[in-house]
Amino acid sequence: MLEDWTIYSWYCPNCKNEVAGLKNEKNQIKVMCNNCGARMVRTLCGRRHDVIDVYPPDGEERYDLKLRRL
Repeated sequence: MLEDWTIYSWYCPNCKNEVAGLKNEKNQIKVMCNNCGARMVRTLCGRRHDVIDVYPPDGEERYDLKLRRL
């Protein structure tokens, strides 16, 4: 049996901090952001389709950050 030890990384949609995790047997990567505490579940649906669910910490709401121009 071949095991997949690929590290998947992306940026937290809540605070823009980089997060990383490993895939489980359900094709999901579950991580928690060390900066803002948001929990995320990234589901790999297909070769070109991923879904990321973001859950804020208890008692908080998501940040509504605006993009700044450089």
